[in-house]
Order: sequence, then C-alpha cells, then structure tokens
Amino acid sequence: MMKVIEREKIDVQKYTEKLEQFECTETAMQPWILDAVSPGWGMLADSKGDYLMPLPIRYKFLIPYVTMPVFGQRFEILVNNPVEIFPKIIRNLKREFLRGDINFNIEGLKRRKVKLMQTYQLPLEKSYADIFAAMDEGHRKNITKAKKMVDVQVSPQSWGLLCDMKRDLLDDKNVRFTEFNQVSYVRFVEIAVKEHGAKLYVANFEDDVVAAALFVQVGNRFVIDSATSPQGRKSSAMYAIVNQFIEDYSGSGSILDFAGSSIPSIAAFRKGFGATRSEYINVQWRWI
Repeated sequence: MMKVIEREKIDVQKYTEKLEQFECTETAMQPWILDAVSPGWGMLADSKGDYLMPLPIRYKFLIPYVTMPVFGQRFEILVNNPVEIFPKIIRNLKREFLRGDINFNIEGLKRRKVKLMQTYQLPLEKSYADIFAAMDEGHRKNITKAKKMVDVQVSPQSWGLLCDMKRDLLDDKNVRFTEFNQVSYVRFVEIAVKEHGAKLYVANFEDDVVAAALFVQVGNRFVIDSATSPQGRKSSAMYAIVNQFIEDYSGSGSILDFAGSSIPSIAAFRKGFGATRSEYINVQWRWI
C-alpha cells in the first residue's frame, strides 16, 4: 500500500541520496526547488517507506490536488522498474487526489490515454565552432544580427528584472499567472541565483535590459527559463543570450535543456540551435 508523506516528515538527506543513486537531474525533483515553488509538497512512498516520487501538492477550498509547479518540467519514479509500477502509482494518486496534472519522464511506457509533451536538449560536448556550424542558417544570421544590437552579460544582481519581465510577458500574452505562482517564481529565482549558483544572462539594448535568461544547473544539466521585452524580440536578443551561453559552456560536456513547449514557434526556435527532441508524457484527471 502506498502512502503520502508530509513535507515536515520527509528525510531530505535520504531523499537526496536516492536522487544521486538514480542519477536524477530533473529540476522538478530537487528538494530546494520544490521548497521554493511548491512549499506544501509531499512524498509518495511504498509500504516500506521507500521514496517513490515527490508530489507538488496544492489546496483549493481545503481540498488537496497535485499540479506541476512553476519551473517544474517533469517527474521521475525512483525505482528500477518505473514502467511496471506506473499504473499502480496513477491509481493511488487518483484515489488520494480529486484532481491531478503531472508530467512524467518514463522511457518505454505505452502512451495510451496520456498527452505527449516535448522538450529540446543540446549536448555541449563539441567546440563552439562545431555547434555553431550545426545550427540552422536562419539562427546563425539572427545571432550575427543580435550581437550587433545588444550586449550580453552575466548579471546575477538583475534577477528581479527577470521576474518583472516574466510577469509582463505573460500578461501581454494573456497567460494566467496566479499570485501564488508569481510569488513562487520570485522566490525560486532569488534562491537559485543567490544560493545555488544559477547563471543569469541579460541582454542590454542601449541602457535597458531587454531580455534575460536563467540557467539552473543540476548535475551536468542546465535548464533555461527566460523572458524578453518587445524591444528584445525586435533585436533578437534571446538568440544572443543563448548563443553566449553555448559559447561559454561548449566543450564542457554539459547539456542545455530548453524545457518543454508544444508551441510550434518556440519549438522551432529551440530546435534551430541544433537541439534534439525529447518526449515525455502528461497525465490529467479531475473528479470534481
């Protein structure tokens, strides 16, 4: 019988060791990120108390539900046979929570009754010259153009500008950004930069920051979260930022993870840098 363990009863050291055992670099699985973006998170454990996966628990009218938090891409199940145990986990979650919206990274799973999601990842093993040469021709042109218009710098003190730009960007696109998620995002960005060495790149056009990108490292993997202003889009500033990060970390053996999006234009932007597609699944249910 599986059970849900409350946050204050989770042995974080034990959980961290299990993440290391399974070489898990998913950002949504890291306890410091969960504490920032989903303070009420819990843990699904088996009958022996072994940790299976964290649960981003929220409440509405005192009713608990699970949903992906901001900067949460996907979860893994920390067992040797995730495909075999997956149906049982879903059954348990549906009994425990009246509503759910969870992404899973499970290879070999039959994808019936699930939604297919995608992300793009770029290995940074080769030299910058080789990576640049493999980019789409349009990307190479946009990078050349952007480098003439904006100045890219690493600027950790500008984390607040990223948060403001993110809010404005989502507002312009009429994307709902709840107060809870706004507060969680600000808390996450500040902690990521100040306590966990996340790299914050900004693009300056004249005297203004017009785009910013946060690169959060877990293991050898960097996951990007970014925002740009209207002027940043006009000047192709994000091309310059991503290109500068690639140049800085080329040959390092790291992986740049662009995080998931099914929007064709965003997927094309990421793919154009030479990134390859990686798929994962989304499972949703709602009883009320």
